[in-house]
Amino acid sequence: MTSKALEHEIPYHRELHNVMKLYPLFVRFFLLLVLFGLFLLPGASCEENVYVIGILSQRGPDHSLSTLAGTAEYLSEEVPGCNFKIMPLDYDEIFDAVSSERVDFVLTDPFLYVELESSYGISRIATMKNSWDGNAYTEYGGVIITRSDNNEINELSDLRGKSLMAVDEHSFGGFWIGVRTMEQNGIDYREDLSKITFGKTHDAVIYAVRSGSVDAGIIRTDVLERLVAEGKIDISDFKVINQQHFEGFPFLLSTQLYPEWAFSKVSSTPLELAEEVTIALLSMPSENPSSADGNNSTILAGNYAGWTIPLDYTPVHELMKELRLGPYENYGRVPLNEAIAQHWYWVVLFFMLLAIIVTYDRMTTEKIKKAELERSNKLKDLFTDIMRHDLLNPAGAIKGFNDVLYFKEEDEEKRKIIETIDRQTDKLISMIDSAAKLAKLESFHELELRNSDLGIILKNVAESFDHSLKEKDITLELTTPGKYPSKVNEIIEEVFSNLLSNSIKYSPAGSKVKVEIIDAGSYWKVYVIDSGDGVADENKLRIFERFTRADRKGIKGSGLGLAIVKRIIELHNGFVGVNDNPEGKGSVFWVALKKYDHTSSHN
Repeated sequence: MTSKALEHEIPYHRELHNVMKLYPLFVRFFLLLVLFGLFLLPGASCEENVYVIGILSQRGPDHSLSTLAGTAEYLSEEVPGCNFKIMPLDYDEIFDAVSSERVDFVLTDPFLYVELESSYGISRIATMKNSWDGNAYTEYGGVIITRSDNNEINELSDLRGKSLMAVDEHSFGGFWIGVRTMEQNGIDYREDLSKITFGKTHDAVIYAVRSGSVDAGIIRTDVLERLVAEGKIDISDFKVINQQHFEGFPFLLSTQLYPEWAFSKVSSTPLELAEEVTIALLSMPSENPSSADGNNSTILAGNYAGWTIPLDYTPVHELMKELRLGPYENYGRVPLNEAIAQHWYWVVLFFMLLAIIVTYDRMTTEKIKKAELERSNKLKDLFTDIMRHDLLNPAGAIKGFNDVLYFKEEDEEKRKIIETIDRQTDKLISMIDSAAKLAKLESFHELELRNSDLGIILKNVAESFDHSLKEKDITLELTTPGKYPSKVNEIIEEVFSNLLSNSIKYSPAGSKVKVEIIDAGSYWKVYVIDSGDGVADENKLRIFERFTRADRKGIKGSGLGLAIVKRIIELHNGFVGVNDNPEGKGSVFWVALKKYDHTSSHN
């Protein structure tokens, strides 16, 4: 290496040496910048990561803010890098807030939770525990109230023709719980009330009832007690309708109980964040030690006792199904193709019955033409034979195939359908048998009669109904203190059996059926007295006619039974009729049969 080159290299090495001496300083400066950035990062993140909790305002925005203020502060402290704030919303605003993702979490009543879950996919992560007098409650209900001095409303049925105020058409505790209770007691809020209005808050409903501007109101449980505690109302000004009592539940109540409000995450909220919030909520203490004054009570500030794991909201779904609300608006209403797919058993039964009818029609026509019947009694005999053979056999086949389907089917819903088909088939067989029996009786002109005691016959018939009487808890009072000789055929048992069966069938559970025999000169009159719905005057004669049956509030039947009774009594040269029960509600069916005259008989 030349001297010139050496001279050139020496400054270069000196410069490199100087740079290497500064390298540790650069490293240290860089590390300080990184640490400083990390130190500042949480603060910047906390400012950026603001999460909104939408809360349904059941008593107004101010009340909602005070209710969850402590909880929002607590979550901001417990979930690193996140701030939480409260957004009060009314019933209309909450749907828009969730759909537009302006909220990350939502606290709402069970009714809106189910609607939002169905429409926007929110999912509950906790259930609120309500606080009262130092105890926690996870269920609530509805309260139907009126003024204490309103003597016209004392029970649910008195609401007919009255005005009513509820909180909102979406409110669960402030409307729908009360509606379901009224519906279950025969009150249709759309038809039976003179007017229905909505006050938007529970407080407004209570004040409207107190002022007398409405006759009655629906609110959720605990609002009355809290307003009393706040000194805003006097509980003696109000009366609770249909008051209920559940052990351990402290609030005034008119309905059954349902799970408390649900704290839910919207679909766009990260699962990891929801998990942290859930853990924080379930771990939230009664006292918040990090509050500024050190004494702020989260529970007392919010009128609730914290949170528990999400409860089962099945009762809410059942209410909405029953009233066809929200996602269940068209519950039970399915298109024709789906109905056929779901109820193909009924379709099969329909076509089988149609085949029976067509077969019956063809066979009847062919046999009538072939035999060239001239007398009406022969036609009736033929009809009876066809009824017993050509209809009972296919009906029996339906029952047999139905039994096979029942044992092969594993789906519980389809098994219930098959059981219904089996019951209807039994009714079909019974109707065919009754029709055949009546046709036979129509062809008779007289019966073979012999001396029998009507009292003994009635006792034998009554014993056969022991099971039916016990099943409905009905008492049978049979008064036969003496002997009641009469000339009758053994088919007379069919008369007493039919009348007694009808009385048990149409009498309410826990009532009494009375049977007695009265001396009516040359006749014995047998009375069967029930406490059922009775028979309208215009139907008292028609119910004994063939295939004619008076309406008995939707209870179905063929109408042949009483026609058979009438025909049998006619063949005994007797009489039959029906009167109103003189002791109150119900009917008195009676038959008159001739007494046995031993002076004119050699038997």
